[in-house]
This record gives sequence, structure tokens and C-alpha cells, in this order.
Amino acid sequence: HLTQHGCFAPPVLAGPEPLGRGHLLIEEQVTRGETRDAHEPIIRAAIARSLYTVSATLAPLLTSSTLEPHLLALLPPDKLWPKPHSKLFDFEATLAGAEEIDALARLARPHMLPVGQLVLGHSDWRAEHLRFEGERPVAAFDWDSLCKSHEPELVGFSAHAFCADWSRANAPRSTLRSWK
Repeated sequence: HLTQHGCFAPPVLAGPEPLGRGHLLIEEQVTRGETRDAHEPIIRAAIARSLYTVSATLAPLLTSSTLEPHLLALLPPDKLWPKPHSKLFDFEATLAGAEEIDALARLARPHMLPVGQLVLGHSDWRAEHLRFEGERPVAAFDWDSLCKSHEPELVGFSAHAFCADWSRANAPRSTLRSWK
């Protein structure tokens, strides 16, 4: 659907087909464009607009979608964190030293109530997954991050790492830079 509407997604060549506990999808390799630094205000704005474009393009599919919410939205109220998406992270083994983080999470958890309209979107919409021609996004990747969530959740979840690009050795690692 996204490809047919010119909305950043590479053409699907095959799939989805069952594979293990998931599905296999083969996409056309897209080499056009380049990554950009999302700390640049104009790129940051383009990333935000393009996330909206994805949700707007997917809007006609919302009622029939069986997509799940993003990881944090699936948590029962008594859980602080989702199961890590990688074996590199072991929250149980690192409890000592993370007490302040967990205390903040405990304070925030009761306030994490769904608000806003349900949308379909990409929950890992960040610089590393986008390619630009000039200041315009032309391709995006990591489409297994599509989800159905409330719009503020989707935006908030994406906002935590939108400027991350772990593929660039010289990319700033912090999202906590001045926004001026």
C-alpha cells in the first residue's frame, strides 16, 4: 500500500511468507538518497512531516488492520519495561545501578493512559531508517516496525530516538542536544 502510494517504502519482491516464528518479506534494495543528521532543524522537521505522511497514507487501512501496538503500549500496568528486543539488553542483570531510572518509570507508569486517535504508523521512525535527497525523505526502511497505536504514543515513542543513526561512525549519539 505504501509503495503504491509513493510513500517511502521499497517495492515488495516476495512475501510475506511464514519463517520460523515470524514472516519473511523480500524488498527491492533501495540505494537512492543518503542519511542526514536529524540534529539539523530542517531534517528534524522533514522527519516529523514524513511520519505524519505515513500515518495519513495508511489511514484507509486502519479499521481492517490487525497490527499490534508498539512494545510499550502492550505492557500490563504492573510492568515497567517490555521484553528487550535484543539479547544485548538484560534488565534483570542490570537492576543494580538503574534504581533511579526504575523509580522514574514507576512514577510515570500510572499516567501512561491512551489518548488521541488510533493510527497506523512506523514506531522506529528515525534518521538511520530514512534516506534523503536534499532535505526531502525519499525512502525508509525497517517496516517491521509498523504498528497500530494512539497518535500521541506513536509520536512520543518515535521522538525518543528520532535522531539516532547507529550506522554512522561520526554521528552524534545523544538526542539531548540543544534544539536551537
